[in-house]
Amino acid sequence: MLSKRLLAVLVVTLSACVVAAHPSPPPPAPPPPRILAAPEAVAVATHFARSRGLVVDYTITARADSRSRWHVELGGAGGRDHALVVLDGYTGRILQARLRGPRGELPPETPQPGTPEPGATPPPGVSPPANPPPAPPANRPAPPTTPPPPQTSPPPSTSPAPPTSPAPPTSPAPPPEGQGGAPGAGEPT
Repeated sequence: MLSKRLLAVLVVTLSACVVAAHPSPPPPAPPPPRILAAPEAVAVATHFARSRGLVVDYTITARADSRSRWHVELGGAGGRDHALVVLDGYTGRILQARLRGPRGELPPETPQPGTPEPGATPPPGVSPPANPPPAPPANRPAPPTTPPPPQTSPPPSTSPAPPTSPAPPTSPAPPPEGQGGAPGAGEPT
């Protein structure tokens, strides 16, 4: 009997399962950055040209170069207005722009990297910036030069207080005996 128990314990011990911890697989690599599609690049360039006062009626060309930049050429107003805008293909940021309007060539305006155009709303298909620029401070009146009065009880006045009269008694005193009052009050009957 002892040998059967010993054999059973030995079999269970030898056949014990061993659990090994396997590390989790690494997370999948992020997808490669997306390049703007041609209609998105045209929308950004059109918005930029219109925000500068040009009339844009049609797209002449829109092509991407080997550096993932979009070169968008726009026209309008019967050939009077013309824009050639170079965009970053990943962010949609304006890298360079040549604009010709009714008054001739407009001065080149290249926005600073990473700053949105002031007061401009993003064109369709382009997401707005994560943190919008703070609003300019409102014109507020200057703070008062004297501090406000403390929130306590008013100080005692310096004028002399009026004389106080004694308070009337709260209950009338009983009349002395024999001086009237209720009949039979205080007198034996």
